[in-house]
Amino acid sequence: MAKLSTTGREPGAASGTLGVAVISVAGRWLPATLQAIAIFWFSHQPSPPGADLGPDYMLHGVGYAALAALLVWGATDCLRRPITPSAAGWCWLAASLYGVLDEFHQSYVPGRSSTVSDVLADAAGAAVAILLALVLFRKR
Repeated sequence: MAKLSTTGREPGAASGTLGVAVISVAGRWLPATLQAIAIFWFSHQPSPPGADLGPDYMLHGVGYAALAALLVWGATDCLRRPITPSAAGWCWLAASLYGVLDEFHQSYVPGRSSTVSDVLADAAGAAVAILLALVLFRKR
């Protein structure tokens, strides 16, 4: 007869943590995914709503700062762990590359154009958020 663990299951049996793990991963990365979808949606509009709220470079910077901050959220397990320089670099790179891909996508949208200055604004906004995260949430 097999021994039962204190949980009432055989040792090595599935403990049902897969569902919890899936929810945990979704909670970590869903916010960044939704921000990326929002960026895509706005860039797909010939005349995006809110485009008159400020200078183009500022709107790009804010959107990509938010994306980078949400990537940090995912990379740090919802801020339960400190951000490392390596994780910060990957978050910046992911946000910046998304900016490049989004500008490429935008070049095919009627009435929109793709510019290097937009990519630089995206990367700068992401860098501001990453640097702020490093100051506030780095390992001490």
